[in-house]
Amino acid sequence: MSEPLYDLATDAPEFVDPPRNTRQRGKGKWINRLVLLKERPGEWARWKEVGATNSGGQLSREARAGTYGPGLWEFTNRTVDGERFIYCRYTPEGDS
Repeated sequence: MSEPLYDLATDAPEFVDPPRNTRQRGKGKWINRLVLLKERPGEWARWKEVGATNSGGQLSREARAGTYGPGLWEFTNRTVDGERFIYCRYTPEGDS
């Protein structure tokens, strides 16, 4: 018979809640930017990507998760003349 993979006496878990997450992955910078789009629903806006920013796909996933509040948020990336941009559009819920 082989030895157990772990010893319950020394490898027992500690049951504790995780500490509060203080990071604001994407939300911090983007929530401040996106609030402006609510003032102009249905219009596309763009921001130049600088360094390691969120991709349109990442922002779309966060929007579907409710990170940016209710409404339809659309994101996409495009390269224009060699520069990368993130485009976004907001449509209130119920509007098409």
